[in-house]
Amino acid sequence: MTRPRFHPAGEWDQLGDEGKVFFRKHLVYEAEWSYVEFDNYKVVCASHGGPIALFRDVEKPMLLGAGTMPLSAVHIFSSSGEKRCIINISKMEGMAGLFWTTGLELLCVLDHGYVQRYNIAGDIITDGGFFLGSVAKEQKVVQVYGGKNALVARTSKNRFVMVKDVADPMAKVLPHTELLQDIACVQLLETTDGYATRVELMVAVGNSVVVIDEYGAEDQLLNLPNPIESMSVSPNGQLLAVLDTEGWIRVLSTDLTKHLSAFETGVTRGPRQMAWCGLDAVLLDCMDSLLLIGPYGDSIRYPYEDLVFLKQEIDGARLFSSSKVEFIGRVPTASQSIFQIGSVAPGALLYDAKRYFDEKSIKADENMREIGEENLPVAIKHCIEAGLSEWEPTEQQTLLQAAAYGLAYYKSKSLDPNILKDACQSLRVLNAIREADIGFLITYPQLVQLGMPRILTWLAKSRQHLLALRIAQMIGSGAQDVVLDWALSKIRSEISNGLSDDVLYEALFPKLKSCVGIPIAHIAQYAHTSGRPKLATRILEIESSPSQYVPLYLKLGEDIRALEKSIDSGDEDLIYLCLFHMLKNWQLKDFLKVIVDHPHARDLFIFHCRTNEPELLETTYLYMNKPEGIADACVEQALSRNSGQTLPRSPLPATPQLMERAAKAFTQNKSCLVESKTAEDAAKLLRQQTDLENALSGVALKGLSLSMTISQLLIVGHEKSALRLKSDFRLSERAFLTIKAASLAETKNWEQLLVLARNKRLPLPHDYLVNLAANSSNGGAPRQVLEGLIQCIPDPRQRAELFTQYNFKSEAEALLQQDKDNEFITRLFAKMGT
Repeated sequence: MTRPRFHPAGEWDQLGDEGKVFFRKHLVYEAEWSYVEFDNYKVVCASHGGPIALFRDVEKPMLLGAGTMPLSAVHIFSSSGEKRCIINISKMEGMAGLFWTTGLELLCVLDHGYVQRYNIAGDIITDGGFFLGSVAKEQKVVQVYGGKNALVARTSKNRFVMVKDVADPMAKVLPHTELLQDIACVQLLETTDGYATRVELMVAVGNSVVVIDEYGAEDQLLNLPNPIESMSVSPNGQLLAVLDTEGWIRVLSTDLTKHLSAFETGVTRGPRQMAWCGLDAVLLDCMDSLLLIGPYGDSIRYPYEDLVFLKQEIDGARLFSSSKVEFIGRVPTASQSIFQIGSVAPGALLYDAKRYFDEKSIKADENMREIGEENLPVAIKHCIEAGLSEWEPTEQQTLLQAAAYGLAYYKSKSLDPNILKDACQSLRVLNAIREADIGFLITYPQLVQLGMPRILTWLAKSRQHLLALRIAQMIGSGAQDVVLDWALSKIRSEISNGLSDDVLYEALFPKLKSCVGIPIAHIAQYAHTSGRPKLATRILEIESSPSQYVPLYLKLGEDIRALEKSIDSGDEDLIYLCLFHMLKNWQLKDFLKVIVDHPHARDLFIFHCRTNEPELLETTYLYMNKPEGIADACVEQALSRNSGQTLPRSPLPATPQLMERAAKAFTQNKSCLVESKTAEDAAKLLRQQTDLENALSGVALKGLSLSMTISQLLIVGHEKSALRLKSDFRLSERAFLTIKAASLAETKNWEQLLVLARNKRLPLPHDYLVNLAANSSNGGAPRQVLEGLIQCIPDPRQRAELFTQYNFKSEAEALLQQDKDNEFITRLFAKMGT
């Protein structure tokens, strides 16, 4: 960069006679591309001070030796003119145009409709290309127009193919119209309402403009006095500058309903370029000079001998020639108030006060008094704003020192306390990225519009990782993304250099370990896809999140390590992920061998098999030599079937067979003989229940226990079947009669219950029958039945106690008169209350 030798206002140019509007054309770089013959190339510039791409104009003949650059290539330069890279393309005659995205990706549009993406380093972006469709392929693309995110291609038959967002490319052919005859120029207009983006094409045809969007085409019927030669849309998309063949420039609103101004340039020799300079001035390339036209028809002419290329920005325009790079823009109001000759504005007084203070002059105090407390905030803001608009660090420093001097006098708290700190950080970033070896010609308004995250992304993609990291550390955010891009770039670049995995890991480890929050798994996956699985495995050891490294270990083929890591994490979902992956990709024998050695994983797998894959569960238990496990599974499945909860995926046989298999499995373990016999009896019972249900219609027995089955048979009157079950299962007489008595009480068959009670060889206690009858449903047995049951008891004392318990006083008193035990008699009379 050059250094100031004069007062800052010395490079200002006044626009108009009122002295209120000034423009400044500042020399930023002495260009390094003097060897390039710009006449033979098409130039495409990225916005916001971004890089420049050149490719040969095949319509212009080029003599051998006229340029030193290869012809069949796209050449990428920084804004300072430093060559970044070369993209070799075999057939440049197939190149229709270039387009820079907001993410600094270069889109090369070929004439057959294919669009290939490249990054700023010239590397092709894999899977980034796309086609513009059959119309572009058949009719051939002849010209390309780009906006912020939209891309429009024009075919040889004047059909337009639009991609509204190149980040999500979906090509759409715009409606055709017969109005498109003798197209002079095309401008692309993007408008956003906060929810959706609308893209329109403004096509100059004759003395009118045809507006085309995805819904149709309409002639705006402008009826201008002369045919249109060139158009340019303002950076905010609200104004349209139109140049006609007679040299008149007219400014219209972009909806073409308002004619705001007109200016006669007097240039009729076909100006080559027209661009906006900020939001209220237009630059016109007049072959031997540049004409700057202001909003009120005033103009400034800048003579040029070299060919100049214009790139409009939101606050000015970049000017490229073979010898220098300049920026022209309007002088901010704050700078005018400070540096304009004779200014007594608060900012100028504060600027002078700081200078007087450095000179130890009493005038410093006089200036501060003159500013006053009420105007001091304005003075401070103006000094900061002027400093942000200056190009030279020395002048920036002087202005910010003046602002700091004013803050020392400012007692109120209405100003943002970080206003000076933020300004210093912004200027540090701007000065760093404007350096010639970095080459981003960005102004403060552009920095605000881009935001720091975008700046960091651009620097990283330009492989300026160290600078990007220092900026990220200064602002306190974005370091993770920078280190991530550096690591990926490091791996990518060292692949071709043949650097060993160990050496590369040692280079990566310190940065990755020290950067908190960086996605280590993403880096490891990239190393794996780049053909370095060993490096990927070592990088994964840095990752602390199991949910990140376990899936990647599986992709790397480190299945056992992934399983062990998932077990250590305690996350059952991750364990199941490993188990299912291994089950799918391993031999079953090898899989079972591994999980047997990992108890937690084994238990989870067995649980899964119990509920989903019973056959696999049996195979697992067989491998583990645990027959009792197979038996348990069979019993569990049988019970679930009897309860109506059989799993639909279960391929196991019916319930009796399941219990038989369980019994057989239990016999293989000598400690499970009881369980084997129980399972065998259960199978036998299930088969007999099935036979009885088939023989006795309407009786549901399956799934009941032996006692409940006998009880149910007795209730429905099939005592013979019940006796057969008693015999088959060797049920004792006492147990059978207990079930029978309960069944008789349940059915209120008191007569048969009395017959059973009169049996002198009854193995049941008589009081059991009495209590059973008394406590039966629906109020118990009648009193005469209870009396009869009590009379069947041979022991008089027991009869007396039961008569007393059930309130048979007279019968109890009659028995007590025969008893000679006074204590017993007293106790019973006490119970009766007599």
